[in-house]
Amino acid sequence: PNVDAKFWSIDMLATEINLNYNFLARDYLDLPIDTGQIVAVEIFKKEFSRSGKEGISTPLDNTFLYRDIERGQLLEDLTETDFVIISGQSGVGKTRFALETLLNFVSIHSEYHLWCLSNKCAPLESDLVRYLDKNTDSILFIDDGNRVDNLKQIIHFYKEERNGRLKIVITVRDYALT
Repeated sequence: PNVDAKFWSIDMLATEINLNYNFLARDYLDLPIDTGQIVAVEIFKKEFSRSGKEGISTPLDNTFLYRDIERGQLLEDLTETDFVIISGQSGVGKTRFALETLLNFVSIHSEYHLWCLSNKCAPLESDLVRYLDKNTDSILFIDDGNRVDNLKQIIHFYKEERNGRLKIVITVRDYALT
């Protein structure tokens, strides 16, 4: 009798599990696999800079000047509220301003962990649970919120009961704010 056999190398099996069955790795192998969307500031900056090479984004490595009043206001807002939206025209420096201020905030409030959303248009739930521990104070920075499909997942996660605080800062283009 003819037998149809397919041989799988370990890397083929790992890729298949990662792409199509990551719940198996999580539930049976205790290996959580995330989508790489919740990242540290340094990784966010690198990914942002790569997109800027096509001339799409304003660089994040330029000198930060002349925003002391606005930065002071954002620092005050962050101490008073958990949800902040920064709006403005494309290219005015919303991302740079937000990151600079958030880094300043976490240097003052060292109990907070700062994470950035690197949008890859994939479901976010497992990443949110993995990185934004409900017992830890965290800040999630979302750049170009008008381009993020998963905002409902983030809002739902924000509303869940937690022991730690979760602050969300979103930049959005002014035309998309309304």
